Amino acid sequence: MSRWSTPRFPASKHDLRKIGITSGKEIGTILQNLRDMWKKEMNKAELLSHVNKT
Repeated sequence: MSRWSTPRFPASKHDLRKIGITSGKEIGTILQNLRDMWKKEMNKAELLSHVNKT
């Protein structure tokens, strides 16, 4: 029987900081929203396209 491993979430707080998101609370909220979207089969580029830089 082969082992299945959980895929690694492709986006991180470092990715968000690179595009200008600096608030820790905002980063947490955004990452949770991105995880929810990711569950619907999105890749890193698709996920980050949903982040609105302020």
